Amino acid sequence: MSSFDKSNNETAETLSFERDLHSDLKLLRDRVDQLQLDAHEKNRPWYRHVSTVISVLALLVSLITFVLGQHFEKQRAEQDQLTGVITKLIDERKEDADILKNPDADERHDELIRLENKRRIYIEQGEMLISNLGKGNVVAAELTNLGYEEKMVGKLGKSASYFSNAIEVSHDDYEAWTTRVELADLYFYQPLVDFQKGRSLFLQASKSPGLTPGDLAFIYERWGFAELAPGHINEGATALECALACYEKAPTEEWIQKKRNDLHRKLDDLHKLAPISAGRCSEGC
Repeated sequence: MSSFDKSNNETAETLSFERDLHSDLKLLRDRVDQLQLDAHEKNRPWYRHVSTVISVLALLVSLITFVLGQHFEKQRAEQDQLTGVITKLIDERKEDADILKNPDADERHDELIRLENKRRIYIEQGEMLISNLGKGNVVAAELTNLGYEEKMVGKLGKSASYFSNAIEVSHDDYEAWTTRVELADLYFYQPLVDFQKGRSLFLQASKSPGLTPGDLAFIYERWGFAELAPGHINEGATALECALACYEKAPTEEWIQKKRNDLHRKLDDLHKLAPISAGRCSEGC
């Protein structure tokens, strides 16, 4: 081999060695860089690891979805239970009327006590369910019905609370004014006596939109008898005169004619008790 060929071979070997060396150095540098990155990642807080954060968020979303699902399922179950309780209480009223038809006084007494105990159990269940659900998740009709039942067992404070809540959540004018009449009536009896508040509520009910003469007659009639209960003869007679005036403008039906006759007799009796001037109703129908 000539010296020239030998020199060329040595040069080629040198270049090959340098290429291999550069390749090895690059691999070494890449490995060192990776080791440094791994070491840095291990020292970073967990919340700065993207993969960890994604996993945690996914877990939280899953947990929240589960909890909300359980909550709404429980809420639906309690709403169904409340509807069932209110339905039973309404049915109890019919049973109450049937018991009163029993001619046997002893049987009638025993049945009424049994029915009263059942009613109180249902009322307590209704109270608990409404407390759990919150008034925003209960329809006005259910609140009104429970308020009526509380009134029937003498719990006027609770009755007033349910009537007030029913008015607040009601979306129906008829439902609102009829409940306002029930609430107004409570303030003429102990222990809630507040005549001015009761009168204000009756007046508000009489100003409700869409009232017919029959509706107004009903409001004034309830107002009049509420005033008479504590002995307010003048105020009671005035409201009953308004009721009679409204019944006179209502369509002529058998039950309305009976109402007119009953009010005429009641006003005649009141005039005998005290010097009451006639025609004092200033409210229109």
